[in-house]
Amino acid sequence: MKGMTYLPSPQDMHFMDLVMNYILSYKEHYQINPDSIKKTTRVTKKTGTIQENSKNFSELRKLALSDKKAITQYVNEHTKDFSPEDAALIKRLEYVIIGRFILISVKKDSLTILYAAPNDMYLLQVIPRTSDAIEYFKLLPLPVIVDTALFPSDGRIIYDTLEVLNISIGSGMAKNLKADARAAKAMHGIITTLPIPIPKEDPDAVHLRGLMVNKESIIQNWNEILEIIAKKPILKTEYYQMLGNAYVRMRRKELKNNEIYGCFALYGWTIIAGGKTKTITEKAVQSLLSPDKLDRVVFFEVKK
Repeated sequence: MKGMTYLPSPQDMHFMDLVMNYILSYKEHYQINPDSIKKTTRVTKKTGTIQENSKNFSELRKLALSDKKAITQYVNEHTKDFSPEDAALIKRLEYVIIGRFILISVKKDSLTILYAAPNDMYLLQVIPRTSDAIEYFKLLPLPVIVDTALFPSDGRIIYDTLEVLNISIGSGMAKNLKADARAAKAMHGIITTLPIPIPKEDPDAVHLRGLMVNKESIIQNWNEILEIIAKKPILKTEYYQMLGNAYVRMRRKELKNNEIYGCFALYGWTIIAGGKTKTITEKAVQSLLSPDKLDRVVFFEVKK
């Protein structure tokens, strides 16, 4: 929307002040580099990040925010010194994620970042600090590697600073990263808050989605997919839908190359019906399949 901005809320800015206080406390406690750190809270026009005027600040910040033990100790020791509101805010520090991430895409009001956790991969929706930040990130040759710290904020994820690293990503690696992002989305959805929620779904269903994220993954993991379906027949409907969705693009291309247009129905990877309209195709499908199998069908359209 024209004129929309994405400035940090006053609460977010106050939280960042609390983060800075922790970092300064960490520096004093562990007697790290005696160079003074001049604190500012200036939001830049381009990336919308909060900048701190010290060449050593970046390394100090990484040390402090990566030290989970020190964060827990700081929160426990200083909670009594804060107001109830600030005490709730400072506990967010315990859920910080800091490191390198992959910026996959830029939406009109958010950034999509791929996070490689120790045992899994997640796709995170991160709120930008300004509308100018969005415009700046849109100009980047995505995907790119970024360095940042992510924090929870009232059901959202925010960052303090976000540095785009000058590391080249080749076309092959870019393709693999995008495939990883699709797999992460299929497995966990898009994560919009921290800490990352523990999945409550059937782990076999979640695993099946990860294996069937695209046609190549289906082919590569075919035997494992069949084992899951044999173990959990209840997943057959989802299996057929994912199989159909994975092959829609290929089937559409085949039909278009042969100048065949209309609405078509996929059962798995097989086209079982077609017609000029979806209504015609649906009637054909109903005449072919029993009612309990109709939900397995994927419909798609081929236009001239």
